[in-house]
Amino acid sequence: MKTIAFSCLLVNVLGFSTFPKAEEGQAVVIVGGGIAGAYAGYRLTSSGTFRPSDVMLVERTNRIGGRLFSPRMGCAGANASTDKGRLPRGELGGMRIRSSDKLVLGLSEALGVELGPFHMNKKPAPDGGKDEKTNPTWCRGLLATRQQYSELLAAGDKGLSLAEGCNATEGHKWGGVLPYALDAKSAAALSQIPTACAFTESHGIDACEESLERRRLNVDSQSASGYDYCNSAPFIAHATGPGGPSGYPRWQASRFTEQTHGAPSDEKYHLSRCFSGYGDGTLSWNTAVEGKFTVSGEHENVGYQRPLEGMEKIVHAAQEAFAGATQLNMELLTVDLADPSSSYPYLLTFGETRTSPCSRVTTLTGKTQAMRAARLILALPKAGLTRIRFTKSAASETPLELQATMDKLLNKISGEPIGKMNMVFSHRWWETALTSTLPASGDGFTVGRFTSSTPLTQVFAWYPGSQQEEQFTPAVCGSEGLMHAYFAGAGDPELTWGTNVHAMEWDMCNATTADGCDRCVDPSKFIAGRSSNDVTTASWARVKAQLEMTFASTNVGETVTIPDPIEMNRIVWSAENPATKSDGIHHWLPGHTFWEVYPDVLEPAPKLHIIGEAFSLNSGWAEGAVETAEYMLHEKMGLPLPKWLKKNDYCAAMPYWKGRTAP
Repeated sequence: MKTIAFSCLLVNVLGFSTFPKAEEGQAVVIVGGGIAGAYAGYRLTSSGTFRPSDVMLVERTNRIGGRLFSPRMGCAGANASTDKGRLPRGELGGMRIRSSDKLVLGLSEALGVELGPFHMNKKPAPDGGKDEKTNPTWCRGLLATRQQYSELLAAGDKGLSLAEGCNATEGHKWGGVLPYALDAKSAAALSQIPTACAFTESHGIDACEESLERRRLNVDSQSASGYDYCNSAPFIAHATGPGGPSGYPRWQASRFTEQTHGAPSDEKYHLSRCFSGYGDGTLSWNTAVEGKFTVSGEHENVGYQRPLEGMEKIVHAAQEAFAGATQLNMELLTVDLADPSSSYPYLLTFGETRTSPCSRVTTLTGKTQAMRAARLILALPKAGLTRIRFTKSAASETPLELQATMDKLLNKISGEPIGKMNMVFSHRWWETALTSTLPASGDGFTVGRFTSSTPLTQVFAWYPGSQQEEQFTPAVCGSEGLMHAYFAGAGDPELTWGTNVHAMEWDMCNATTADGCDRCVDPSKFIAGRSSNDVTTASWARVKAQLEMTFASTNVGETVTIPDPIEMNRIVWSAENPATKSDGIHHWLPGHTFWEVYPDVLEPAPKLHIIGEAFSLNSGWAEGAVETAEYMLHEKMGLPLPKWLKKNDYCAAMPYWKGRTAP
């Protein structure tokens, strides 16, 4: 065994040659190095339930972190040690923690992870978590503030009409839906916002200023309101009762079902979805999972926080506290329940992998290694579970019984692709870009988000701004700024922005470090002439065109000068993407009583467990990954709750659970 430093993280790594032999056996094997796997390893060894040598964590790629990925960007002259908590982090995965996320907040405090505010508006922290009303929104040609769009939405269909002369014969790339326009009365009421034809299709989720997802499971930070989350009866009654406009029981309905029944027209429906900025991606969610706020009557979310060193820091801290061994670059290929009566019933086959420092693609080398395990914990997303072959050779007549069990579970959830992008500029051009195009924005776009119906569904004024206040940034950063964007629900991000045109060149590249990647491709074709930026100038040109259209607003003939970024990166979380091999978020599909399936997920076969965000109630949040891990550890393995976790907060993470174990 050797200890290596990876992204400031010390990991006890086993070499391939010293990987445990099949005949030796391992008490607990955790597969997946994201927050769920790291948390499970930390809890198993720190609780004293298992010796460090009993527990091993195995990760497919060359990094610990999973879908929490926080590379440093910008402020090149800053001191990485003294300023580490004040520097920009270009989050490529999860980016914030809700005030209701008691598991992740408690874990962060227990591990000494320093947190700071994540701003959504211009108020000082805690800022309430609500969008800044003067921030811009651009929906199919109409640039307005969130306040103006709120008024338009409140007017129902009365303010919507077809823009004069807009049709498919005038050269516009009409997507089959009407462009937005305001009738004369509404235009006057909203400062005479001009009308225009649209260039893109519309995407979004719901008609609320606060997204339905944000309201879904939020409670006041003072959660000791007296509500008993450990009583599952009212939550299950809510899930089985009639839902929204469709009248279907909530567990049978999807968001799409309720929105199509509830929207007064297609135009109102498309407008409200664009306003939210969350795309079509979550329209198939089971609406029953949204019952906590309604049933409990708790207050809305009071704000967000973030680790000062990035979301990935939580995973690294848990991994550092995990006393067992970690094996990177090993992918689980098969799981065989070979001998149920044995002390080590599971025979696991792993394949050695290699991760390219250029493309981040992880591929098999051809070598395999077998190992026996007494207990197996799969901390994986849906795509990772789908790639594993499950057999039960001990049952000669039904060898695929375990595979059938896993398939039934996986068919109850869905994954959604998400893309993320970070751009560092030498100056924060967005703070003044709306001066003439949107005077109602007041002192400019300086914090929070800009939602639109373009493929860039949300753009954040990130650093300084949402991620850090200007007065607390190191002076050496100067006027630099980081803009953060993500594209969700606008179709497959890979199709929207194109695949990596240099993938074949990098496949043949034998570089062992990122610094060596420039010799395998033409670096002049990348941002700032460095392939480490991961984004080509051609890709940036497409992004720039979208930003110019939304900030300048095509309907008033204005222009905005957008400089080229000095640093840029992006990632596409998709089951089909060769680098990530995982969708960005998951959710329970309608038609499934998830509260009855949930215990089976945590242990689909004796001493075989599934944890992670994919099957959680807190879909799309790090809280969901820790939620399933803690429920498995407590309810299935009998570990006592950690001292930092109150019983009611534990229950609140999954209030539908029946027959709870005592603390």
